[in-house]
Formats: sequence, C-alpha cells, structure tokens
Amino acid sequence: MPYTTAEELRTRFGAREIDALADPLRSGTPDDEIVGRAIADAGALIDAHLAGRYSLPLASVPEVLATIACDVARFKLWHHDAPQEVRDRYDDALTQLKMFALGTLVLPPDAVTGEAQPVQSIQTDVSTPGRIFTRDTLHGY
Repeated sequence: MPYTTAEELRTRFGAREIDALADPLRSGTPDDEIVGRAIADAGALIDAHLAGRYSLPLASVPEVLATIACDVARFKLWHHDAPQEVRDRYDDALTQLKMFALGTLVLPPDAVTGEAQPVQSIQTDVSTPGRIFTRDTLHGY
C-alpha cells in the first residue's frame, strides 16, 4: 500500500511544482512514472524504518506517514537541486522515521491492527519489605 499518491503531492506542494519536477525534458508534460518512482522510493524508506517494530503492510496509513512520504518523495523529485526548505522537510522526515524505529514515536493502534484499540490502564503491584528503622530499632540512638 503506498503511503501517498501523486494527487496528494500535487495538493500539498502545488501541481505546477510537481509536474515541472516530473517532466524529464521540461516539455510541459509530466511523467507519472517519475512521480511514481519517487513515491515508491519514499515508501521503501518508510518500510525500512518501520519493519523492525511493525508488521507490514499497515492496515491503514496514518496522516503522519502520509506527510513523511510526501516530504521524502518531493525531495527525491528535486534530486540535487532541492531548495533549503525541501531539504529541511526531508531531514525532519528522516528524524521522525528514526524516532519510529527507536520507539520514541509510535503509530496509532488502528494503523497497525486495522481496528481501534481501547485505552488500556496499567496496574502495578507494589510490595516492599517491612520498615527497617522504627522507633524500637532506633531506641538508644
């Protein structure tokens, strides 16, 4: 399942930018294969970061991954000429992917299982040894 689409890229960043980047000869005709390759590359990068923690493919694509996929695909389309803003968004996307890989960020449960998970409470059982210092054991000090 792709994390984003060509239409989503055009919506987020403007059709003019994406179509110009996808035009191999700058002839005015966008090449959907170029956009598709950038989207596939972004998906492969996301999968590589998530595979150690999550069973793939995901049941649904959370918005955070769609945003990351768009930022990565846009950077891939720019190649080496990316403006600083595009590079910064790409770097932020990589940072977030690393955080998912480390478990600092987690995906929503419904993205992983396909169904909403109830909120779980955590119960702990605490047991401690008896008091060491009491009035009787400290008598005379």
